[in-house]
Amino acid sequence: MLPKKRIAELAGLNGGIAAANIIAFSKGLLGLSLFSGNIVTTALSLTTLGMSTLAFFYGNYKIITSPEKIAVYKEENLIEEQDYVQALKDNQGKKIFSEDIELVISQIGRLKQKNQMLQTLLEQEFSSAEMSYARFMQIISSVVDLFYSDVRSIINRLIIFDYSEYTNVKSGKLRGLTQEQTQAKLKIFDEHVDYIHNKIDKNENILLKLDSLLLEVSKLDDVTESEIEKLEAIKNLNDLIEQTKLYKD
Repeated sequence: MLPKKRIAELAGLNGGIAAANIIAFSKGLLGLSLFSGNIVTTALSLTTLGMSTLAFFYGNYKIITSPEKIAVYKEENLIEEQDYVQALKDNQGKKIFSEDIELVISQIGRLKQKNQMLQTLLEQEFSSAEMSYARFMQIISSVVDLFYSDVRSIINRLIIFDYSEYTNVKSGKLRGLTQEQTQAKLKIFDEHVDYIHNKIDKNENILLKLDSLLLEVSKLDDVTESEIEKLEAIKNLNDLIEQTKLYKD
């Protein structure tokens, strides 16, 4: 099955060719015709048909047979929530990850909902000019960045996972491999799967910590900036942020 991007390219090419011919041969528009009796019009009509036919066969051939480029995503490539969701959906053809992809998309939706609820609660408790409000928002923003960093890592692992080779190795259709080579390849594939599952678990843990923060924020009355740091949920989120910084360093 062709990737969605390629299907869109084929649809765009063939739709463009069809639209160009409609414009060229419609009587109300350019009005070209092979049977007009006018030599110039007939020649232009033949030329248009020839170019359309060439564009159709050559264009479709190039799109279908051109090797698929593997490009990993950097932070600047994925900006909006929908960018992440679409990048995940682009890999749904890799059936081994179907449920994982749906779960990650669900996690993105839940993160958005929790973030909105936290902002609403904080705006009720503090003014946006207060240091306490700024401190809460700083921590939440850092945790959201961690979450999306994990999603980006998941997407890039999905991209480099060769699903076609995986299915061939798994079914024994990839000829010429020794038993040791087959086991080694399957072990590498399993490591990719485990990596993605670990990232999903990490993000589920982030969502759980945000739930705890929601609970504590909902109980706030008057709190100072120093007291914010003593909240259990804040301590957990700070630890998570610090651990990730150490890991990246």
